[in-house]
Amino acid sequence: MLKPASSTLQTKIAQEEVPSYRLLNFLNYALVILMGLGWNLIGPSLPAMRNEFSLSLASVGIVFPLTTLGFALAVTIAGYVVDGYGRRPAVIAASLMLGIGFLGWGLAPHWGMLAAFMLFTGASLGCVDIITNVTASDASSGNRVADLNRLHMFFGLSAVLSPILIGLSLDVTWRLPMLAIGVLGLACLPLALRVQLPQAASLERLSRANVLPLARNDVVLTVTIVLVLYIWVEISMIGWGVTYLTDVFNEPYGRSTVVVSLFWGAIFLGRLAAMWLTRRLSAELTLQIPLIASVPLFLLLGLAPSALVVYVVVFLLGLCVAPIFPTMFAMALQRFPRRPGTVAILLLLGAAAGGLLPPYVIGIVAENLSFRVAMLSLVPIALIMPFLTHVAFRRARQGTDAV
Repeated sequence: MLKPASSTLQTKIAQEEVPSYRLLNFLNYALVILMGLGWNLIGPSLPAMRNEFSLSLASVGIVFPLTTLGFALAVTIAGYVVDGYGRRPAVIAASLMLGIGFLGWGLAPHWGMLAAFMLFTGASLGCVDIITNVTASDASSGNRVADLNRLHMFFGLSAVLSPILIGLSLDVTWRLPMLAIGVLGLACLPLALRVQLPQAASLERLSRANVLPLARNDVVLTVTIVLVLYIWVEISMIGWGVTYLTDVFNEPYGRSTVVVSLFWGAIFLGRLAAMWLTRRLSAELTLQIPLIASVPLFLLLGLAPSALVVYVVVFLLGLCVAPIFPTMFAMALQRFPRRPGTVAILLLLGAAAGGLLPPYVIGIVAENLSFRVAMLSLVPIALIMPFLTHVAFRRARQGTDAV
């Protein structure tokens, strides 16, 4: 039976009105992959940078607060642009800055210039982080928790490759992976200029009147604290994991970089599992069960009798903490869909705070006491995180986030 011409025309018009975000998803996944590679080149590169520039542990550890400071500055500016001027400028800036930052890092001839480019590189990563989360949330099919876990799954997948790239490039130069990321970042620029972006729910420039209520909001505040603690333990583990293995267990440098791949491979698998589990369990249970299981693992990380135990524990910890960032982020963005840029600023500034000083302090503790004591300092944080995630979910259910 033939359909009426008018019915066929209406169906065609309806299909054309539904925007396709396949190219946007491709761009987001590409940028997140490059961000994952970039973030996780820092830790495996520390011993090589330390040797080339003859630096102490505390001195080389300054790359963490520098990168995080750049990240925090870019998050604030990008969030303002996203909510006040639209998504396109931030997408373009993310690709351009990523290329310039990593090319500068790879070409810097001395420590002072390299440190300056680490600041700029951190800014590029912050810009990528905020625009990919916001546009993925804008284009969500309805289940933001699953969609953001899918987005961040690519971060974990790419981060697996970072230490492998460093290990393979040591015979040539440890700078080679940074140069490759810089070139690929610039290669994303043409797509950033042309890709179709979701229509923003509103454009609302930042002001005291619209930021302070969100900053004081119970749900946003609690989620931000959770992200501070998560980034604290994440950067402490992956940033210092290679040095922990080489200094305490005398592991060969090339082999020890595998610990970062194990962690991010577990993050990839954990986020893949979280996408499946959220269809069968509540988002809270999907988080709480692995977080509780992580407590004895953090204890074992500091007391590990051998390098093999460290490798196994880090992999299991990656599985446990994998759902934290995307699930917490999705919860906050879902509560305030009309102001994603402002919410993202608050959350990512919190995440930046987690990476600003704590990993640097880990280096100081390791140098003045021991690496084992430094790793054991993560246990109290592991005890606090399940409690805080429960508080965040409870406040969200109670509707105390009305602004």
